Amino acid sequence: MERILISWIGGQDLAACQPANPQLGPIAEALEQERFNSVELLYNYPSSDIAPYLDWLRQRTSIPVTGHQITLSSPVNFGEIYQAANQVLLDLRGQNSEAEIHILLSPGTPAMQAVWILLGKTRHPATFWQVSREEGFSKRRYPLISLPNMCPSRIKSRPAP
Repeated sequence: MERILISWIGGQDLAACQPANPQLGPIAEALEQERFNSVELLYNYPSSDIAPYLDWLRQRTSIPVTGHQITLSSPVNFGEIYQAANQVLLDLRGQNSEAEIHILLSPGTPAMQAVWILLGKTRHPATFWQVSREEGFSKRRYPLISLPNMCPSRIKSRPAP
């Protein structure tokens, strides 16, 4: 079964392709640690900033690397992030409905991470991964918690509409 890694490109990733930087960045680290068949990368940086990184990453791996330029008014605009990430996932599912989707959460803003978790736990079931200095590359589990179980007294005390 095809395994697709999807992620935003973050600042640590862009810094990784600089000659003086000994760090790989989260995306390159993930590709070194786990086997995927392709990687889909979303970015909202200028293409001129991304091209050297994509070239560098393609030299490090034998799998297809695809970049998706996303126009956002702000890297924390939850609605725009949701629409863009959802569309990329819909397109991937349209091309290969049987593929396993793997989401790397480390790069990007907190809003981008929240959108990935929301989409990966609801509309587009996915496996989540994270890269950190403390834990390295690791699988993450996010149980879907229902709001009534989190704050039952608040929900029960509300009058019915």
